[in-house]
Amino acid sequence: MTDRAKHIFFITLIAILGLFVVRKLIVGKEKKWQAEGFQVRNSELYKKAKRFYSETKYDEAFGMYKALIKLHPEQEWLKLELGDKYGDASRFREELSCLRSINDIERLPVGQRQIILRKGIAYRGLEMNDSSRYYYNQLLQMPTRHHKHLGYDLEKNAAYGALARMAYDEYDYSSSIELYTKALELHEIPRYRYIRAHAYYLVGEESKAIDDYNQSIEMIRKMVIHDHPVLSAVMCDTCGTFFGKPEYMEVLKPWRTHAEQMARDKQIMDKVRASSRGSILFDSISSWRKEKEELRGKYDDAAVERYLEITDSLEKYKNYQMRFNIYD
Repeated sequence: MTDRAKHIFFITLIAILGLFVVRKLIVGKEKKWQAEGFQVRNSELYKKAKRFYSETKYDEAFGMYKALIKLHPEQEWLKLELGDKYGDASRFREELSCLRSINDIERLPVGQRQIILRKGIAYRGLEMNDSSRYYYNQLLQMPTRHHKHLGYDLEKNAAYGALARMAYDEYDYSSSIELYTKALELHEIPRYRYIRAHAYYLVGEESKAIDDYNQSIEMIRKMVIHDHPVLSAVMCDTCGTFFGKPEYMEVLKPWRTHAEQMARDKQIMDKVRASSRGSILFDSISSWRKEKEELRGKYDDAAVERYLEITDSLEKYKNYQMRFNIYD
């Protein structure tokens, strides 16, 4: 063997040994991290934190989570779990702080897409819609990925639905319809179809609205029967609404609450549209919304003045709606 060949052989051998040592260190560190995580989940402090949270003793629970994170800073899942607890308690700033403190997403039970989705939801909770849109749109730019068990792209479906609801709340009903349609192409969700029906009604497409209303009711009926087969379904022959059985009424409570709110909104809009002044305001909403978007980012005096004028008009429209709220 020549000197050059010997030199190459020893260098290769050293590289292989180095890789072996590094791999052993990484595996050893990973095992240590997993053992520490198991230890944390079985600790009294962690169990007490979860118990206090279930008892709505939030400050005590959050304090214990923070103590656990201080003791075990490498357990990234603790930061994620605390962030989720903050979000459930509508403490969105603290949730965002937890999400930003995560250093190693790869060690989490959820991936980067879920972190981005959570940030979008938190900013929406803070009514910081531009920031919320940024994260939702970031999700939409990622490649579509179907979840193994769900069979569809959960994060993109949620992002389209959230953007659609924001557009709806800002009176941009055409954009809301478009976004809900994209969400429904990914996966059928009764709530999305129900709100899209309302948006169709508000832009005057009543036949499409009726079709969406009926489909959403049929979907929720099938879901309830599938999830609660032991309950006897008592339904009205005319409208297909469940009634009578107390257990069914309790099961359907979240859906009924949402449906009742949408029905109230529809009655309010009927009254607004019936009013001559309300009709003028209603017909101007789409053009105002479009003009406001075009003025965004322009800073000359005329543009700023017009932007403020449109914002004020939209606020007056919102207040005018409230005058007709017969449920107040």
